[in-house]
Amino acid sequence: MEEFITYLFREFHLAILYIYALSIVLLVGSSFSVSFLVGPILFSIKIPHIKYEKILALLRRFLCFNFAILAAGMISGLIISLANNFELGNPATDVIANGIYGVWIFMGANLGFMCLKAREAKKHFSAKENIQANEILDLTLRYLLVFNLILGVSLIYLNLLLGSKQCLF
Repeated sequence: MEEFITYLFREFHLAILYIYALSIVLLVGSSFSVSFLVGPILFSIKIPHIKYEKILALLRRFLCFNFAILAAGMISGLIISLANNFELGNPATDVIANGIYGVWIFMGANLGFMCLKAREAKKHFSAKENIQANEILDLTLRYLLVFNLILGVSLIYLNLLLGSKQCLF
């Protein structure tokens, strides 16, 4: 297995690094656009059933997209780590690498929690409980999504910090 990962990284290292970097950029960009561009416009809609239908449709597409991108980023990051045999040498780089793993896992957990909250909001919306649906969607779009944006920016920072400590390329 180790030989296969090493071969995979040796032959396709630029593609794997590109997928890894692109996944981080797409996670941050999509979180930013939904949080600060699309979300406020949807919350300004005055007719409740149209507002909640549009927000729930946006969340469904956003979460599906982000789970796919998250999986691609985690798999490519794992290949990069395994190809380097987890031996980064310096204990400081080991701490940074473990921090990167933790941020990826935490982003996945936050996306999963957002998915649960979107389902809960859909149930409240179906039961005509607009106040509860609005509170849940507000929490999801204004806080959880912004938290994922912060995690994504910290992921960029940690990867840049790791790259400056030891070049993986």
